[in-house]
Formats: sequence, C-alpha cells, structure tokens
Amino acid sequence: MNSFKKHTLLALIMGLLFSTCNPTCELEGDISISTPFTQPGFKVNITANPTSLLKGKVVYFGSVKAENAIFREDSGLEVVVPTTATSSDDVRIEDPDCGAIRVLKCTAREKSFYATNPKFITPMIPEIIIPVPSPLPFPPTIDKAWLSVEDARYCVWFILKKDTLKENGKPVLDKYGKIIPDTTKSIDPKESFEQYTCDSKALLPYKRYPIYGTYDKKAPTGTLALHFFIDRTQGGKGIEEYEGFFVDVDKQAPKYINIGETQHPCDPDPKKKTKLIDKRMLMITSKTTGLKSLIYHSGLGQ
Repeated sequence: MNSFKKHTLLALIMGLLFSTCNPTCELEGDISISTPFTQPGFKVNITANPTSLLKGKVVYFGSVKAENAIFREDSGLEVVVPTTATSSDDVRIEDPDCGAIRVLKCTAREKSFYATNPKFITPMIPEIIIPVPSPLPFPPTIDKAWLSVEDARYCVWFILKKDTLKENGKPVLDKYGKIIPDTTKSIDPKESFEQYTCDSKALLPYKRYPIYGTYDKKAPTGTLALHFFIDRTQGGKGIEEYEGFFVDVDKQAPKYINIGETQHPCDPDPKKKTKLIDKRMLMITSKTTGLKSLIYHSGLGQ
C-alpha cells in the first residue's frame, strides 16, 4: 500500500471516530418538569418537544443520580426521585458523552417539610397520572365530601349554588306544585370549605376555610372541570387558586380502586367504613405551588 493510500485510509478512520465520539450536546426545544416540588421516592415527569430529545439521557437530583428513569415515546422521562436526594433544587439532565446539558428547577424535600409549612396544605400524590379518554358519564354534581387519597383527614366540601329549573323561561314544578331546584356552575362560598378533621395539630383543624369558584359538569374526564379558590386569610395564609379535572380510577389510578373500603381515621368504630361514590376522582393542582393532589368523592356525610 503506497503512502497516499495509507494517509487516505487513516483520514477515513479518524473521520469515523470523530463522528461517533462527538455527539450533538445541545437540547433544543421546550423541556419542562411536571412539578416544582416533590419528595424522595415520588415520581416526576420530564417532557420535551420532541420527546426523543430525552432518549438515553440520565437525570441527577443535586449530586444524586436517579437510577430509576424510564423513557416513554409519548410522555418523555418518568423519573423516581432518589431516596437520598438532597434539598437542592437543581435537576440536571445529562448525556453520557456530554455531561450536563440542561438544568431544571425542582425541590426535593422530606414529607415533614410540607406537613409543617402553611404554603403546602393539601397532601401530595406520589406518582404522575396521565389523563386518558374515558367513557364515563358526567357527574351531575360534586356536592359534599372529597377526601385525599394520601390523608383521609383532609376534606374539601363542595356545595353548588341552587337555582330554579326553568323551561321556556318559566319555573318547572313537580307533581306537588313545588319549584324544582337546579344546580348552577357556581360553588357556594357560604356552604363550601376546606378543613382537616379529627386532628387538632393539623394546619386546618376545623377552620372551614371558604371555597368559591365554578364547576363545569359537561367537562369530559381529563379536561378542566373545576376552577376554584380556597380563602385561608382568616388563618393568615392568603388565597390559593386551584384547577381540577376528573380521573377515571379504573384506568388512571388503579392503586386507589379500593380506597373507599377502608375505615375513616376519624371514626372510632372499626367496622364502619367510608364509601367511594363513583369511579371518578378529582386531580386538583395548586396554581400557587404547582403541587397535585388526588381527592375522591366519599360517602362521608352523604
């Protein structure tokens, strides 16, 4: 082999080596994390557009690598927060060949931090639930008790304002000649409230903080159905804004399918159990903190 051929072959080999060892180390596009706050052992979801940007990437919470990270084509990276994660709010996305290529903000704190902090009152859920279409019919009302799947002492009590059912502009009467009431979209602030029950040490012991807002009973499962505010000003905690959508328990939250068959912690009778009213739960998200909570329509007080 002459000198020219040797140099040509060497150049080709070096070119191949550099092309394989010099990957694209930029993550262009929108990249976000599902929550700004979490706990060790909880799941977070990292999304990108397109999601393929996250394939093969590793995630660090502070200095701790998340060993359990699953890439899904439709949703991105599903990551379990390491149990040894520090309170650092830096979440680094790294490429094995490039090192850190994007830093996101998400604080990992132990449960006690949230339990004693007035900014974090509703209990968090430990996993991400991705909405899917559901054939379930719309619930006619959301009235009465909704309990947290993580802490059944936490109660959100909704009562919708009543109006007069009308046809052609005239009130509809029942067979006894009485006006038939109809529910509106408005949540009644005089009858709706948030509280913790049977726990004098909780942040909301029997405070009954007023709730007001709207409910769309025609909203399908997985789309915005609730927009409400919890007024905690009497406790010096301000007003917190929430949005909510329905979750199909069977398809989206099978872990909680029997949640209503356990004894309520406030009831001293071990044989008495609360009841799950239907197969829908509400996922509520705080617009203030970004935290998500899952609440179910309980038989308590029905």
